[in-house]
Amino acid sequence: MELALDGNAVTGFVTAISDGVISAFIPLLEVLPEDQHQRIGTELVCRSLSSKPWIAEWAYAAERISSVDRRGDVREHSRMPAS
Repeated sequence: MELALDGNAVTGFVTAISDGVISAFIPLLEVLPEDQHQRIGTELVCRSLSSKPWIAEWAYAAERISSVDRRGDVREHSRMPAS
């Protein structure tokens, strides 16, 4: 769990769960209404991914597989920058 704090007050949090093999998801991402639209949620997700390399690797792999066209060909693309 990652927390966003304003002093001692929690303004947001995120949790990430995975089986460490093929499944990963973020069941909870919450930011107080008055603190939304300030990229707090984005920062929470980035911190969660960076603190759990297995989720970041899974997310990157999922991002690389984009779609299957009408002929059944897999088209690969990535919106993530190369590291």
